[in-house]
Amino acid sequence: DEKIHTHLMSVWRETKSFFGIGGKEGMLILTDNHLIFLKRTERMKKWWGAASKRQIVTLLQNKNTMTDKLDGYEEKDLKIDLEEVKKKYISKITFDNILEIDVEEKTWGSVLQIKAIENGKHIFVEKPLCLNQQEFEDIAGALQSHENIRLSSNLILRLAPRFLELRKRIIQGELGKIYYLERDYDYGRLHKLTEGWRGKIPFYSVVDALFIVRSDRRCIHDLIAGTVVVKSQRSD
Repeated sequence: DEKIHTHLMSVWRETKSFFGIGGKEGMLILTDNHLIFLKRTERMKKWWGAASKRQIVTLLQNKNTMTDKLDGYEEKDLKIDLEEVKKKYISKITFDNILEIDVEEKTWGSVLQIKAIENGKHIFVEKPLCLNQQEFEDIAGALQSHENIRLSSNLILRLAPRFLELRKRIIQGELGKIYYLERDYDYGRLHKLTEGWRGKIPFYSVVDALFIVRSDRRCIHDLIAGTVVVKSQRSD
């Protein structure tokens, strides 16, 4: 009958072994009576990426990491995962055993990008590159002061030569009016299309390709996250 109140994803647990190396990524779960660390299981991997991104958006809106929002993880899921990992990768703590809780807020996001630029490091950033106009201007300003530094984001389709050429031909009217679009999602990982957040979007493969014809160049990730596409003065 124990109920989950909230869960926090992408929590890192260091190894307890004196000679141990590394640690484990998992989920911190708050229930009626326990604070549980649960190692990420194979079953979790199918929705972990999308759920983690939604968690980031939530944390940007509210710094209270233990919110009352449950993102697709319920008591029945916890029961299955506890059975899968047994006791090897579980840390279950009763509230009576917690002596002290400390919080350290770390710098991340655009601030880290600017620090890397100032230290002469090339950067590859997961999308979205930034979350507001001020962050974009700060990053662009840092790049203008360090012209030898290259920054790229995980937008492999948007910058692929074949799609750039196709978009150019569409804009110039060479292909006429587009009335039919067909796309194959030949990515090699079928579960990423049929399950998780992609599986919940009708005609995902087609919607994901709309950045080719949209005047604002927004892709499906922009539409979900609420981000926009802007052009920097330094376009190389």
